[in-house]
Amino acid sequence: MIGPVSLSRAGARIAAMAGLLLLPALASLTLAASPAAPPACGVVKSFERCDDGRQRCERVAAYDVPDYWHGLAQCLRGLRDRWSRDGPDAPVPVGAAGDAEVGVATLVRRQVMLEMATGPVRFAAQGRPVADLRLDDIFDARGTPRRGFDRAVLLNDRGMAYNAMGQSGLAYFLYQMAALADRGGYPQAATDTAFYRALAHGAIATVLTPVAEGGLAASRPCDDDAARRCTWYHSITRRDQPTEAGATLNQHLHAVRDLGLIADLVRKQRWNEGIDFNRAIAEGLDQLAFSAGSTRPGAMPNLRDFLSPPAGQARVRWAYYGLNPTAADGRRAYFLGFGGKDCNYHLHVLDLLSQILQRAKAQGFLARYETPLLACDSALVEMERAARLRSTHATDPRLWSTPTAGRDYACPRLSAGAAPDDDNDSFLEKRLAACPTPQR
Repeated sequence: MIGPVSLSRAGARIAAMAGLLLLPALASLTLAASPAAPPACGVVKSFERCDDGRQRCERVAAYDVPDYWHGLAQCLRGLRDRWSRDGPDAPVPVGAAGDAEVGVATLVRRQVMLEMATGPVRFAAQGRPVADLRLDDIFDARGTPRRGFDRAVLLNDRGMAYNAMGQSGLAYFLYQMAALADRGGYPQAATDTAFYRALAHGAIATVLTPVAEGGLAASRPCDDDAARRCTWYHSITRRDQPTEAGATLNQHLHAVRDLGLIADLVRKQRWNEGIDFNRAIAEGLDQLAFSAGSTRPGAMPNLRDFLSPPAGQARVRWAYYGLNPTAADGRRAYFLGFGGKDCNYHLHVLDLLSQILQRAKAQGFLARYETPLLACDSALVEMERAARLRSTHATDPRLWSTPTAGRDYACPRLSAGAAPDDDNDSFLEKRLAACPTPQR
């Protein structure tokens, strides 16, 4: 098993794996990352790896990945590309003496085990709401299961699940690792396939589990149609807040989008995960489209709740970054207030919604959202109008000046006279072409 020689992340990496051996006299070794290494993985460090019986230990190199599961997902992106292109034994330079190159399949397993064992990660036993098991309670040093579990949970400082985006993003990349391992071509392929698939299922199950049972889903009958379920997937970056405070629009949409990516991948692999992914996606969209929104403390928002008051001469409405449902007034919406980030997140929300709606069209359930999301008086059209006007009149902030600063600020994704032209934006542009264009 793998454990760090020196603890990092401000003390958050706690040695937790069976067979872990920390040697006080052995200084940690930070190694320069090779230019060929995935840049998102961080720096390479030396770690002690011991077998389950603590009979044999060796020093190995691995990345000290920042930013918990979000960082691991970004690291796995580069490793996935290398594996897919060059096979499981493709060498990845890690720079440690005696371990200068590691086969990509070996390194992926090493990184995943390290993160699951030494971060604020716990596992919930089958039928238990509390996630209090560690990796070595669930798997042995090779990734062979010792016992079953329901959920894999990244915990915040309160010991609660808190970040649906991080859970769903890592689940998607773990499913991709499982699919690569399922191709075979190396001795531990079958074990790795089952290991990554089990972790991925546990991570996404946390997103879909009700908050009261230790998960991230706030679900209730929709206000406009009690036959529907409206679900908000709680997600927040801050680790000191309760789960219920997490109503960050782009992060909820990330979770919904990732559910679709996972659904398509597991269907291609012909894996039965026992999850109705399309239903979970529809419930996340229904929350935005059919709920009454944040009308009281504790009520989850709909899409219109994220519209700012009209701004500028054109009275455009920007998307708030997030909303705290636990606030006394029930709708404490906020911007980040860091220059171009708010504009970029506004555009990112449009990208994510476009991806989700395109997939809904392909799956045959877009029609239910024609009126609440795609009609010309919808909140989505208001958001699209703001982006269009900001793009086409970038040099005249009087038209679209945002309520956070009352003046122009940078929007790196847009430049004067250059409208977004990616596929996602083109989908929305075509869908909304018949709606009136805001006038100066």
